[in-house]
Amino acid sequence: MFFSLALAELRFGAFGSARAAETTRKQTRDALEGSLERIGSRLAASRRRLRRERITSNTSAGLRDSERGLVTAAHRCPCFTQDVFCHRQTLFSCREEHLQEIMLATRAFSLIGKQALPLAICVRGAHGLAKAEDYTLPVYSDDRINPLPEIRYVQQLSAEQERLKEKEKGPWSHLTKEEKIALYRLSFNLSYFEMKQSSAEWRTVLGIVLFSLGFAGLIIIWQRKYVYGPYPHTFNYEYKQKELQRMLDMKMNPIQGVSSKWDYEKKEWKK
Repeated sequence: MFFSLALAELRFGAFGSARAAETTRKQTRDALEGSLERIGSRLAASRRRLRRERITSNTSAGLRDSERGLVTAAHRCPCFTQDVFCHRQTLFSCREEHLQEIMLATRAFSLIGKQALPLAICVRGAHGLAKAEDYTLPVYSDDRINPLPEIRYVQQLSAEQERLKEKEKGPWSHLTKEEKIALYRLSFNLSYFEMKQSSAEWRTVLGIVLFSLGFAGLIIIWQRKYVYGPYPHTFNYEYKQKELQRMLDMKMNPIQGVSSKWDYEKKEWKK
């Protein structure tokens, strides 16, 4: 009795560590989700910056074409003043600044990508674990060799069971015997005594075996009567006697066979 109570308390205590492990997994998952959100915002900002850089590069290409046109016009027409070329120099200095911004944005984007890729893989793995199918989740099983299953027997608790679980957190001396048994049944399906009980499955197996033998015997009798023909005449008793006499007359196997056991003088079997 004391041994069974000690084992039951051991099984109850093991679920405390399981709850702590579940809390740790939840905290890790929340941290990974927060990191993923921050990385997503950084990637969105980098995409906007790259979009602006594409526009700037297109503008730079237009400025280069304008520069070629201005130089050609200056060579062809003497009416171009110095102010026009000053304005042109201002435009090209702005273009150089934009090109520097593009280079800085490219380096920042590559840095964010290097840091975000491993964390994104981890978060994706964590999310995949959280959305696992039923057949990949832990299952409950009663086993005397492994008495502590991975999960509790009852997963969805009713209102009365919730109140009983809250009462369990207090002193156990306030719990009645029926309440302790009910708490045990919430965590485990069978007790040690019930797991040691032998099942009556052998009766079912024996019945199936005997039924199969009887059915096979009926099939053999039916085949002998309605399928196979009569025995040949060589199986008759008189024919077998004549066959034996013929073997003795021919002295077949006279050293160790049937003729060695026959006394030819007394005409009888040797004693």
